[in-house]
Amino acid sequence: MKTLFFAIIISSSSYILIYIWGKIKIKNNFKIYKDNLFKVTSSLTNITSKDLDGLASSGLLLIVSLCLCLVPYYIAYHFIFYLTFNYTVSILLSSIIFIPLFFKKKK
Repeated sequence: MKTLFFAIIISSSSYILIYIWGKIKIKNNFKIYKDNLFKVTSSLTNITSKDLDGLASSGLLLIVSLCLCLVPYYIAYHFIFYLTFNYTVSILLSSIIFIPLFFKKKK
């Protein structure tokens, strides 16, 4: 019965993570942050407050989106921990939900 619960928890958490990852578009947020950071560092002598505001807002957006993507992992970890009561096994099994992110979709 525990195996069935593990499979349900991992598959649902993995699906939720992929759904959130697609909706939030973290790669795009990171690219915007990187562009703003490059813009600020390339013009250190004449930095405007608009550039710094853009950097701060894109950095905050990136951090919030990364935290939202970790919510399914956190939930899966706690469900698995309550089933096994073992920290190491919980971390290893809950990290399985990140595996689908390594495979690229063929278009």
